[in-house]
Amino acid sequence: MPLNRFRKLRLLEKKDLYTIYTFAIFSGIIQLSLPLGVQSIIGFVISGVFSVSIVLLIGLILTGIFFCRFVADHADECD
Repeated sequence: MPLNRFRKLRLLEKKDLYTIYTFAIFSGIIQLSLPLGVQSIIGFVISGVFSVSIVLLIGLILTGIFFCRFVADHADECD
């Protein structure tokens, strides 16, 4: 009987659950990619190479940081 109630609840909240999972996946991907990007920038700086790719990488990392901060600020409002 509790399993049936859980299934009904899951069906009622299907849209919200989908939104939460999608949001969590994108947020996780961005947060995991930021350290890799910073490591690449450090590698470029140490090697003394300056190119368009480093400027693009810095822009992407800054965008990711701002997005993660925006997400964190608005997640507090949902509580």
